[in-house]
Amino acid sequence: MTLFNPLAHPRIDSNDLTRFYSELAIDFRPPVIGKTYRKPDGTKRFTHIIEPYLTYRRIDGISNFANVPRFDDIDAVANTSQLEYSIVNRFFHTVSGSGTNETPQSQEFLSIKLSQYYFFDPTFGGALVPGQRNQFYPLNTLTSFSSSGVPRRFSPLNLQIRYRPATTTYADLRLDYDTKNKQFRDVVVTGGFNARKMLIEQTWYYARRQFLPNGTLEPGTFAGSQYRTTFIYGNRENGWYGGTSLNFNFISQSAVGTTPVPRVLRSSTFIGYMGQCCGVELGYQTFDTGLRIENRFSFSFTLTGIGSVGTRNRIGERGIDREGWELDRLSPYNTSR
Repeated sequence: MTLFNPLAHPRIDSNDLTRFYSELAIDFRPPVIGKTYRKPDGTKRFTHIIEPYLTYRRIDGISNFANVPRFDDIDAVANTSQLEYSIVNRFFHTVSGSGTNETPQSQEFLSIKLSQYYFFDPTFGGALVPGQRNQFYPLNTLTSFSSSGVPRRFSPLNLQIRYRPATTTYADLRLDYDTKNKQFRDVVVTGGFNARKMLIEQTWYYARRQFLPNGTLEPGTFAGSQYRTTFIYGNRENGWYGGTSLNFNFISQSAVGTTPVPRVLRSSTFIGYMGQCCGVELGYQTFDTGLRIENRFSFSFTLTGIGSVGTRNRIGERGIDREGWELDRLSPYNTSR
């Protein structure tokens, strides 16, 4: 009995696949415009700063994108020639120090960022296939919500608003607006409290089905409404800590409309200890979409100043992008590579 016939799969090639490509990025930062608004008595009320910038990016040399298995993010790199233009509005106010002799510090309490891509080559050297979902770098760097079922010269407009009235409290609003179809594509609302030993965060994700001008559904887009709650307690830098995160679904049907989707899509619970030299963390995760069900235990070991090994990614942590924007590591807007 033959279990596998290599002659029946002519696409299998035993030869090595090697590719070389070049990447160029040029940033242009015009002068920053700012103004300080004052109260009637002359004291400073807040400062408004406008930061525009342009970024040109070109990737060239990839001629066999369709033949490259997408094993990791390095494999999902395509040719591009694009221009990113953005404008950031930042608002600062003065915060007094906790001590009597501390100098008041300027703190950013509101940021509004609007950005968009223009693609000189909307096919990305032939990597973009019309009629199917396309996700590759750098197409997925503005937003991780799918917007690539058809070639586009202009990407959706991406708006990010961050409000931080205090150092421990924050709220974020992020959305994409399709300038071609004249409608909103998706929105993410996040709010949370992050003190030294406690983190509480709530996030709502909402996505709409997108229809092309001819009335057909854009591939890769579907209706979605999810809510995630995260709670972490303890000192993750020195001592015991633990937490949990739950993802709830408010859409009753799957993308194809035939399979019911459970209410709890994902859960993650963990406990760990971090000492001065090293730390250990244990976790348990569940994943259930109706068609796919997974349960697993995870483990990680950390050496201070060196790194971590194991099968677990920490939840509830927020990274920083190049413009200073915080990135939720579980959010679709996390586009860090």
